Amino acid sequence: MQDEKQLKDYVSRCKDGGVKQVLVIGGGREPMGKFDSSFQLLETGYFEKMTIGIAGHPEGSPDISDLDLEKAMIDKKPYADYIVTQWLLDPQPIIDFVSKQSVPVHVGITGPLKISSLIKFANIVGAKNSINFLKSNFTKALDLLKPKDPNDLIGKVKSHTDFFHIYTFGGLKETNKWLKENGYV
Repeated sequence: MQDEKQLKDYVSRCKDGGVKQVLVIGGGREPMGKFDSSFQLLETGYFEKMTIGIAGHPEGSPDISDLDLEKAMIDKKPYADYIVTQWLLDPQPIIDFVSKQSVPVHVGITGPLKISSLIKFANIVGAKNSINFLKSNFTKALDLLKPKDPNDLIGKVKSHTDFFHIYTFGGLKETNKWLKENGYV
């Protein structure tokens, strides 16, 4: 968003179009305008009367220090109806993160992907512990060719949350098939 006028116009058009829910994220690039954080977007008040989700980073973020990330979460939480986490593969950071939150957490999971694709995307988003988790769980080179099934992770964190956010990474058809085969839709 270049400025407050553009943001106000955009949010107004969304509301006029029937949008009732929004995930407000800051992004990881240099600011293109006045706003340099999702907190600044939330402070405008333009998202009032909408259900608001904010980003959560159980393993940190390559774009912000852990201390600044913690402060940002404290600042944003009063506006949030829920949190959507980055996608992870190691259940423990997810469980630890969920246990500290006062709003529902939608745990980020991947749809079924090859492990080589997961490593590629983990490097992009900075999920450093999940990268290490993947690397330490390479049992055979053949595993690189098999899709990673998210049911294992869901089973390990299901007792801590009922909400999941699926990152398809372009595999929408495969994810849709997986959702149907597993009775999620």
